[in-house]
Amino acid sequence: MIKISGILSKEDIIRIQEFSYFGKFIDSIPLNHNYSASFSAKSDPFNLNQNDYDSSKTDIASSSIIISKLILTLLEYISKLPKDYHIDQDTLLGLIVHMSMAIPRWFEEDKTKLDEQVIDDYKWIKEKHQSVYEIMEKFFSLVEQSLLISISIKERLSFYQYIIKKE
Repeated sequence: MIKISGILSKEDIIRIQEFSYFGKFIDSIPLNHNYSASFSAKSDPFNLNQNDYDSSKTDIASSSIIISKLILTLLEYISKLPKDYHIDQDTLLGLIVHMSMAIPRWFEEDKTKLDEQVIDDYKWIKEKHQSVYEIMEKFFSLVEQSLLISISIKERLSFYQYIIKKE
């Protein structure tokens, strides 16, 4: 038996490989010391206890449903990407975390002027990675319609950077 964490990490994969190659029995999940500091640094690192929701919790319930649906929709659209765009677990986790952090920005109006490089990169993706572009643009459109927002080109480009690795 091999114990692994709830989210299959690189450390877990190594543990599984060591067992299959060398027959090591592993009875605990060692937490790398580098990661332990983040758990003990602050008990509420993102200030969850400080909120402006109504006391009936309807805002919280509605928001949690929306967040869940957004994550599941992102996963669904990512699963439709062509196989030659290999999305590993780190990339997938990065996309989910990035989206979670980006959602509040989507509700703010972005008044900054677009950099020419951003526009050029966006055009390059549309031309050179058309299948990815079409799938992700459908995702962005669906999110915009459902949340009644507009996702900027900069925000869109950041998602593409997880998926498309420039040589």
